[in-house]
Amino acid sequence: NADEIRMLKRELNDLLEMEEIMWRQKSRVEWLKDGDKNTKFFHLKASQRRRRNRIRGIRDEQMRPVNLARAFNCVDAKVTPAMNEALCEAFSKKEIKTTLKQIHATKALGPD
Repeated sequence: NADEIRMLKRELNDLLEMEEIMWRQKSRVEWLKDGDKNTKFFHLKASQRRRRNRIRGIRDEQMRPVNLARAFNCVDAKVTPAMNEALCEAFSKKEIKTTLKQIHATKALGPD
């Protein structure tokens, strides 16, 4: 019985994973079909994702706002002052031309 239960659980997990892949592929097909046309559908999807991913605040167990300054001090900075200075420099025509030639139709070059 135990072996059969393990086998059935494994089979169920495999089927659930396949279903998840199917839905992910289906959503990708919808995006490719409708999303890249600068349509209302695309803008609604982008706005929905932005709303869902937005952090509106941090609360403790009693649902009270916590000391955000203290929390932010625990988070490592991703952009150093030197990186920020380089990012604030003006773009050269060569950089723009090279970048535009490298962009794939549905991909970004790196992190947003």
